Amino acid sequence: MAFIDDMRAIASNARAIRGQMGIQTHRVWLVRKTWSGGEVGIGTETVTETEILEADNRSPNCKWLKPEEIAIGGLPKGTLQFGPITPPYPGGGTDPALFSNATLPNGATLYLKVVGERHPAPGALYVVDQIINGKAFSYSVIALPVAGA
Repeated sequence: MAFIDDMRAIASNARAIRGQMGIQTHRVWLVRKTWSGGEVGIGTETVTETEILEADNRSPNCKWLKPEEIAIGGLPKGTLQFGPITPPYPGGGTDPALFSNATLPNGATLYLKVVGERHPAPGALYVVDQIINGKAFSYSVIALPVAGA
């Protein structure tokens, strides 16, 4: 493995400590909804949910932005930052392309479902607003709450 891959593996394992200590209180799923008619709401809906898991089968951290961060960013109340997430490396990591609408076919939508202390089952839906890259060992996802979901 290259040095960067070795370091990503170490960072990924270190992030699992929160879950091992029982302070990781939320789980996150990637939810893809597709409709057989090729347009949202037309035809039969199919829902696929995939839990986002990092080292030790734990979801990355969920942090709701503070009022100051929301005001500066012009974001809605309840905006979530999900991460840090380890980029792909041999043996693990999560590809940021999973969170992109660019990979969806026509008639499909992409959500994050958050379940936990703040959003008991069945959870709450969010849409991906942006992916924050820039670190060799991690990236984060900013997600906006879906009204009425």
